[in-house]
Amino acid sequence: MSADARAADAPLLAQLRELDAALRAADVAYMVIGGLAVNVHGYVRATRDLDVMLALEDSAPFHAVLERL
Repeated sequence: MSADARAADAPLLAQLRELDAALRAADVAYMVIGGLAVNVHGYVRATRDLDVMLALEDSAPFHAVLERL
């Protein structure tokens, strides 16, 4: 991955870290899916969004965390 690609990903990764901390604090289990997850496994896929999957019963606390952030 080029330095330019890493620099472009930096804001998204910072947001993921912030979201992860907030969801852990709210005890919301989730997993990252989609393009960012693929990148972690060594495949390059340009993405500028974050896809997550969670249990339906965690949707209200998840939404509350997003509103706070």
